[in-house]
Amino acid sequence: MTVKYPSSLKEKHRENNNTASQLIVDQKLDALTQNSKKGMADQSQASGRDPKIMQRNLHPKSHGLVTAEFTVEDNFDPALKVGIFATSKTYQAQIRFSNGSHKVQPDKVGDPRGMAIKLLGVEGDPVMQVPNHENEQDFVLLNHPVMFLKTVQSYFDMGEVIPALRKVGDKPEDLPIELQPKYQKLAEEGFFRIMDKIKKKKIKNLLETDYWSTTPYKLGSNVMKYAVVHKYNPGLGPNNLKDEADENYLRTVMKKHLSCQDAYFDFMVQLQSDPSTMPIEDPTIEWKSELIKVATIRIPQQNFDTPERNQYDEQQSFSPWYCLKEHEPLGEVNLGRKMYAKLAQHRNQKNQTHS
Repeated sequence: MTVKYPSSLKEKHRENNNTASQLIVDQKLDALTQNSKKGMADQSQASGRDPKIMQRNLHPKSHGLVTAEFTVEDNFDPALKVGIFATSKTYQAQIRFSNGSHKVQPDKVGDPRGMAIKLLGVEGDPVMQVPNHENEQDFVLLNHPVMFLKTVQSYFDMGEVIPALRKVGDKPEDLPIELQPKYQKLAEEGFFRIMDKIKKKKIKNLLETDYWSTTPYKLGSNVMKYAVVHKYNPGLGPNNLKDEADENYLRTVMKKHLSCQDAYFDFMVQLQSDPSTMPIEDPTIEWKSELIKVATIRIPQQNFDTPERNQYDEQQSFSPWYCLKEHEPLGEVNLGRKMYAKLAQHRNQKNQTHS
């Protein structure tokens, strides 16, 4: 069953993008971007890397940037054949796997794991005109069905509360009194509960892990989330053996896997069938509707761990806003992600200055 994008939600999204709601988010976004730029500089100095090289503020630790093929299927509901999925074809793609923490740390430490997909040679009308990112469609995912942040304000609160918690030995009662309400708000929104679930996940092989968009997007006249589901290859057992003494074992395992085997994933879309139980504005709520396969991802055997590829990885950027109008991001959290392009431009300008 195809559920059309309800007119009331169209109006709500239009309001979010064109009225006072948008202005509020834009103000938060400007402040968030400035805070993130400062964070990028601070963590680059503390990372042990060349202090002249500015690293990402989000997902700075890469496990590898790989080349891939993204093949749109033909045998699914014609009502869903819009944008990227309009016709059956194969796109060349780049995929970056990463750790979510703002600091580079050993892989054995619990952390959100990211999968960012960039399709190349995409035709159509983009939502935003971004230099050097024309004709691209990005899909950004985490290894958990829901987001740990509910609003843009939650990101601000997290940035204050988490460092303060570390200073007091993770004892909330010892937080400064001005941070107590922010801690309580994050707790009520589910931040700590969701992050605890994510950090407890035992990831052996990023190529045998599932990923979710967590936030909603347009699918033409529908509303969707999307997911990437791995195809397990039982012949790859030895590559699943991880050595946690290796601080970069996720990269090591992926290198072993792709040295002898391709990797495959199903790309799935999930339609919003009930706005009350599958809201746009709360990405901490898991959607329960059917996953519908619309494409296959193939990562061919390759050696991605080269100086040239790793340097290109550092220069590349991904954003859900590098997309066609048919797949426009929805909700406040996605509006906040508009900062990704600004941060990437700032980081690359700084790094070119020192190169």
